[in-house]
Amino acid sequence: MRNLITIFMFLFSLSLHAQVELRYNGDKRPSRNFKTDMIPADLLPNFSADKLNEANTIFEEDRIRYYIINDDEVGVTHKDPNDEINYTQDTIIIPEHVLHDGHNYIVSAIGNYAFTLCQNLKKVVIPNTVTSIGYYAFYKCSSLTSICLPESLDIIDYGVFDECTSLKDVTIPSSIKTIGVYAFDECTELSTVYASDLNSWCQIDFCSITSNPLIYAQHLVIDGEEITDLVIPNSVTDIKPFSFTGYSGLKSVTFPNSVNSIGREAFSYCFNLTDIDFGDGITTIDYRSFFDCENLTNMTLPTSLTYLSHGAFSFCNGLTSIDIPDAVISMGNYVFYGCENLKYASFGSSLESVPVQTFAECKSIHSVRLNESLTSIDDEAFHNCRCLIDLDLPDNVKSIGNSAFKGCHGFTEIMIGDGVESIGNRAFESCINLKNVTIPNVSSLGDLVFNACCDLKSVTLGDNLSSMGKYAFMNCTSLTNVDLGNGIKNISDSAFMDCSGLERMLIPNSVIEIGKGAFQNCLLLEELNLGNMVQKIRGHAFYHCLGLTNVLIPNSVETIGDYTFADCKALEHVSFGNSLKTIGQYAFTNDTELTSITLPNTVTSIGIHSFSYCNKLNSVSLGKSLTTIGANSFFMDDCLTSITCKSVTPPSLPAITPHLQHNTTLYVPIKSLELYKSTFPWKWFDHIIGQIDADVNGDNEINIADVNAVIDTILGDDSNTELQDVNGDGEINIADINAIIAAILGE
Repeated sequence: MRNLITIFMFLFSLSLHAQVELRYNGDKRPSRNFKTDMIPADLLPNFSADKLNEANTIFEEDRIRYYIINDDEVGVTHKDPNDEINYTQDTIIIPEHVLHDGHNYIVSAIGNYAFTLCQNLKKVVIPNTVTSIGYYAFYKCSSLTSICLPESLDIIDYGVFDECTSLKDVTIPSSIKTIGVYAFDECTELSTVYASDLNSWCQIDFCSITSNPLIYAQHLVIDGEEITDLVIPNSVTDIKPFSFTGYSGLKSVTFPNSVNSIGREAFSYCFNLTDIDFGDGITTIDYRSFFDCENLTNMTLPTSLTYLSHGAFSFCNGLTSIDIPDAVISMGNYVFYGCENLKYASFGSSLESVPVQTFAECKSIHSVRLNESLTSIDDEAFHNCRCLIDLDLPDNVKSIGNSAFKGCHGFTEIMIGDGVESIGNRAFESCINLKNVTIPNVSSLGDLVFNACCDLKSVTLGDNLSSMGKYAFMNCTSLTNVDLGNGIKNISDSAFMDCSGLERMLIPNSVIEIGKGAFQNCLLLEELNLGNMVQKIRGHAFYHCLGLTNVLIPNSVETIGDYTFADCKALEHVSFGNSLKTIGQYAFTNDTELTSITLPNTVTSIGIHSFSYCNKLNSVSLGKSLTTIGANSFFMDDCLTSITCKSVTPPSLPAITPHLQHNTTLYVPIKSLELYKSTFPWKWFDHIIGQIDADVNGDNEINIADVNAVIDTILGDDSNTELQDVNGDGEINIADINAIIAAILGE
């Protein structure tokens, strides 16, 4: 039965702690409140719910209530669960034997919740016949000051002394093998723990941090001697989890060569620990073994070490240097997280990665030596290492993880090796002193990868780069020189947003799309070459680029998104390519220096407010394929005096402003003059003039090619008869040819 209880407690402990953190959240040291919401509801203290088997006989002798376990044994139990108050005595002496109905029973157990909420209880004497104490047996005995457990006991169940807030000392017998979860939780006044044998102490299975009374006690007395300089006996081969966790009286630890491993959180929160001698036998330092040993200053990792687990030395602020031995082949995450005074570190030759958050928040580290076998720098590995200046990336590194070097203020130049293929999100974000970056062979850059590198001046990207994450170089306010290479296909959303120092940008011919806000707020951008292959320019791409004066849209562009060139207040001229189909909402709104617009015949729609608030715009020419004009497309264009609409069929238009109605002359195809005069809202224009459109073939030029197109129609090719009736008389003949010639001659 006892073995089954031990197995149950072990499995229960695993269930509470199975989810080992893969990264540390936050840069502040955690509090010492060890309560958790992971405990199952059916194990919470509730002695009224603890029902004894109906077969058990309950009886009371000398004001102590017992239940019969078998023919020879009884256990102490709580008062009737229907009673609101449990035992009221201040002292309880449990006898070794109790006589009931003429039978002498051995008292071998203290049952679950036996003395729960006995707030008057100051002293209890437990005989050597007791072999087990049930869970929450002394829960919230707030007046209990001292407890001496008998040598017959081998298990202290979970929550036994939980919230015994006056308990000052406890004696743990050498017979104890297991102490359950919360056994000594919130025993805040606990000062001294007594034990008879250090070897036996090292054999105890503590199920959690809250199992160990040392989390509150300042003194550990073994065989009459207070332990401050701990020497582990040679008989010990493994330091079990939580063995000395929270022991504030510990100053030094010496391990014999017999010790192979140090268990989970074995020495975590030993705030006054300064010196460690690891010996030569340790191969494993487990999860958070020395977590938050803030005064640890002197230690050298043993050459025998092969594995360092998660958070092994996190928040060890006294450490100034660390050398990871060559034998270490595996290392967990955030091993040295938050070691604020660590200045130097070196990696052994066997490690292939710098794991997640390895040196994150090591704000004093300035030099790290990495081994040549490394292939990856994982997420947040050097996050916020503000003083790091000396770091050479080995040639074998292939990937740099998310936020790997975020906030490394000491970097001034980064040379990314030829082997690096990918760089994760925010990898170099807020490296505020970084000036030059060369990335020769990377194929992908993550989001925000160089965001807020406010001193970055030059970026050179290799031809292998095919994709760039969102906001990649956002807020690089000093950036003046960018070489995008010749392989990138998409410039991502907000890639260079708020790069207020960028003056020129050459888009390579490999680019087919420019993302939303890609160059938004590049205030000094004057020279822009969009290449020859761009098909889409998405919304806000060049919004508020106050330096732009001239834009040439290549023939490859089919779409200009919403607000793409809005608020470009110096923009004087835009030349549109002959593949453009759609202009989005507010695309050129508030471009106050723009004086004229000529849209190609390929454009089918322009969005609402597309050219509104262009205060100097005086003439607009709309192409032959235009079918839709959004509301207020020319709103507040007070200088607009001429609109030429070449479409034979009047495009849809919600309304016109009074200014357009009275002050703007509308020029339409002569053949459609009467149609415009009768179609809402075009008919509201006070001045509508029909004119000959001699650009028969729609290439925005009037030349001999247009003459030849009419001749072909006269000779039998009637595919474009509507466009080739130049003079609008309903016939295609020599008169139309003469009209074109007159237009060529300027007559």
